[in-house]
Amino acid sequence: TKQAMENELTFNEYLAILKRRWRQILVAFLILLAIATAVIFSLPFVYKAQGHIAIESPVVPDEVIKTTSPSKYVDESVDKVKQKVLDKDNLIKLNNKYNLYPGIKEEKKLIEALIKSITFTSETRDSSSNTWDSQKITVGLFVGFKYSDPEITYKVANDIIKQLIEENEKSRTKQATETTKFLTDELERMRDELEAVENRVAEYKQKHANSLPEHQEMHMASLEQLRTALKDVEREYKSTQEELRYLDVEYSTTSATLGDGTGGSSQVTKISELEKARAELDEALVQYKDTHPTVKSLKRKVALLEKAQAAPVEEKKPAIVNPQNQLALAKIKTKMATAETRLESLEAQKRSMNNQIAALQNQILLIPQVERGLSTLLRDYANAKAKYEDVKAKQINAKIAQNLALGDKGERFILKESPEYPKYRESPKRTLLMALAIPISLVLGFAFAIVSEMLDPRVRGQGAVTAIINTKLLAVIPYIETQAEHNKKRRIIRTLTTVSILILLLIAAAAIVHFFVAPLDSLIASVK
Repeated sequence: TKQAMENELTFNEYLAILKRRWRQILVAFLILLAIATAVIFSLPFVYKAQGHIAIESPVVPDEVIKTTSPSKYVDESVDKVKQKVLDKDNLIKLNNKYNLYPGIKEEKKLIEALIKSITFTSETRDSSSNTWDSQKITVGLFVGFKYSDPEITYKVANDIIKQLIEENEKSRTKQATETTKFLTDELERMRDELEAVENRVAEYKQKHANSLPEHQEMHMASLEQLRTALKDVEREYKSTQEELRYLDVEYSTTSATLGDGTGGSSQVTKISELEKARAELDEALVQYKDTHPTVKSLKRKVALLEKAQAAPVEEKKPAIVNPQNQLALAKIKTKMATAETRLESLEAQKRSMNNQIAALQNQILLIPQVERGLSTLLRDYANAKAKYEDVKAKQINAKIAQNLALGDKGERFILKESPEYPKYRESPKRTLLMALAIPISLVLGFAFAIVSEMLDPRVRGQGAVTAIINTKLLAVIPYIETQAEHNKKRRIIRTLTTVSILILLLIAAAAIVHFFVAPLDSLIASVK
């Protein structure tokens, strides 16, 4: 029962179990140890050959060749070379060359086995002494290969390292050349775009040469100068008109005083009408153009009055001719002609200045619109130029990197330590495994005995009986062993002892042969 089993699990009962079931413990121990020994010695030996590749920094410092991140660049280079070596086609060639896994027919499993056999371990160091800002930089690579045959392991490891170094050299040269070619083509394209934008800017400036933003101050200054000059011309024009009126009055007065009264009065009237018509014409020209009907009518009126003034006047009585009077009138007429000529010149200047002012005002009004379009073109030009300069700088760096790669001066793989012939196996550690197998087998033997005891329904021990009947025993009769039982026990002991000694001797002989003569797996393979 449960209560009886609980009472048996005491120290004394454990000793009783050990005494009763030591044969089972010994048998279980020997069987488990034999199985563990067979498994351990059936494990194939694995040898490992490993070499060391140092990653040499470029001869030219980073200040000359700008890279995004030295550590990232090196890691990318290492990854590219590793991917090339671990390429499916390359691994299949390697397997066919050395016949590594002839028993594996499925390609996927073969690739997986080969990848597991190749080991890569990066050697890193801190980029700076400052622990806060430092980052890990790859400075080397340990490359190894694991296999059951030491000679093949040594050859394959050297072959893999050789491939790594060759692929690194090819990759560096190819990448530098392709990068330079790409950037050169891109630079040509950027140059064409930049020239196209430059041409558009030049054409736009040429088309709007008089309304460019940089000419605004000049136009404003010219406009102010023209307005000032126009005011001076208008002032002079009015002054000349006043002078002409004064001369007209003076001429009329002098002519009336020196003449007979009739002819002089008629002449004064004509001059007065002519002067009035000219004044009206001047006012009309200020408001209208030459082609305006009012201007044309006033011009015809002035022309008729000028013609009437120039026509000879019939005199009722011949005037008394006085040379001095005639000279005075001639001087006045000369001054009047000069004033009229000056008026015409001033009128022409006014028209010209008004036209120039109107043209400047139109040009100034166009400047904001022209400036908006020019700003867009200049922004496109600045963007195109920035892209061009950026690609040009990258192209220069790419050319330097290409020259370094071709001159073997850039970042490269150097064989620092060649793989050595593996003298000792990498695994399994059979001595360690055997040392672990012995106590584990013994513990499992004890566990087997305890489980067998717990599953045994028989009641054993005084405590178990007392617990079942819940009554103290008055006396206990011990088990009396017969002579036949005694002889049978002795025979079993002798048999188990003999088997145990044979198993131990067999294990010892196998160990001696394995460690001092030749590995058991090699001997088994040679027999096959």
